[in-house]
Amino acid sequence: MRADPDPAAILELPSGLVAGTFAAFTSRWMYYQTAHRKFLLEGTVSRLPPGRRLVIGLEITDFASLPWVKYVAIHRDALPAALPAARAQAERVEAVARTQGELVAADGELAIYRLRTFRREAVL
Repeated sequence: MRADPDPAAILELPSGLVAGTFAAFTSRWMYYQTAHRKFLLEGTVSRLPPGRRLVIGLEITDFASLPWVKYVAIHRDALPAALPAARAQAERVEAVARTQGELVAADGELAIYRLRTFRREAVL
């Protein structure tokens, strides 16, 4: 993803709080953003701007409605620490990513999908 020249967003999952803590997965994903240099759909902020929702609150059934998202990263190693709703969301979103994208990297801990619904002009 780092070598990809397109300005684009990445959806990193799971989302929400780490089970049993007050820590949010977004802090980890913001750290990863320093390496891949792509935009994130959410970060750790004290309050959301009006009209914005946390990723955990999004029902993503078609990535065409999010044309600025080029990659979906499912961090399977983090799923055991996620709350049930976040695990279920990651499973649903990965099913959509399988149909609307292609798996470009995978190991036991991480699956990365590149979406065919990405539109560069949506980012610029």
